[in-house]
Amino acid sequence: MPFFWNFKVMWEKKIVGRRQHHCRKCGRVVCSKCSESQSTFPPMGFEVPVRMCSDCHTSITTEQRTPLAEFIEFRPVVNALYLDEEKKLLVTADTENKIGVWDAKPLFLTS
Repeated sequence: MPFFWNFKVMWEKKIVGRRQHHCRKCGRVVCSKCSESQSTFPPMGFEVPVRMCSDCHTSITTEQRTPLAEFIEFRPVVNALYLDEEKKLLVTADTENKIGVWDAKPLFLTS
């Protein structure tokens, strides 16, 4: 079930169920026409463009849009692995179709 930002007003206007949006800077409920603008706003943690009302969109300075986070490229994701307990080896395959063979001895407790 969707979350409605301003249920009381929606009930009074008999528009319960109509999807509403909110500005990510000020939190004001806005219709889609009033919130066509999108922008980054790193001071609040929005490093990628998010919905904003027109007032907030025009009030944000270039300095406030400057990223605070550093984007890095991730290594390929391991999508399969096999642990050979007898040989104490870990075999992995990643999204770039590379196979890795790892020494898994440190993973085993020695008595």
